Amino acid sequence: MGERLLKKYRVLFSKGLETLSEWESTQVLAVALVSSSSNIIKRLPVLTDDTNFGELCDDVELIEAVKGKQMEALSSNIQRLREQICIFNRLSSCLERLALEGRQFFQDLKPEQTTLGGIRRGGNPSICECQEGLEDFSRIHRDECNLKSALVKGLTLHTSAAELDQILALMHSQPNIDPGYVKHLRLMFQPLE
Repeated sequence: MGERLLKKYRVLFSKGLETLSEWESTQVLAVALVSSSSNIIKRLPVLTDDTNFGELCDDVELIEAVKGKQMEALSSNIQRLREQICIFNRLSSCLERLALEGRQFFQDLKPEQTTLGGIRRGGNPSICECQEGLEDFSRIHRDECNLKSALVKGLTLHTSAAELDQILALMHSQPNIDPGYVKHLRLMFQPLE
């Protein structure tokens, strides 16, 4: 019974690691988009002063085109960030489904077998530790997804550079995801890999 359940958790954990890998690549892109948006906002004051265009300051069409392109790029970045939030939501839901699947394993056990869930076999984590790990992965990523969603929801073309820098710091640090704890969970599950 225990070995069979560990094999099932091995499959769930493998799917969870794939999801975390996709989360990390989505995170890199989201941070780059916020950073780019911050740089655009910081450039806009320079572009509003026509004297910064030197000899080209008389070319009103060029100046307006440059400003327009910057605003288009900012708008595109905000739209792409919203798309990244949809991906974070999907990944968070995937982790929640994995935790639910693991929970179903427990519900399918006979009452006398549930007491065996806390027993470790060799270097493998116990069934309870497997489930708690899946639940923790799900919870911390759901919380982080909710934070990212709230941060991006408030973005507009008129967001200040200081606000974008704060958003960037929060997006980059992922305060709901403790890297030490994630590493601990990965190490705990390592025998399952």
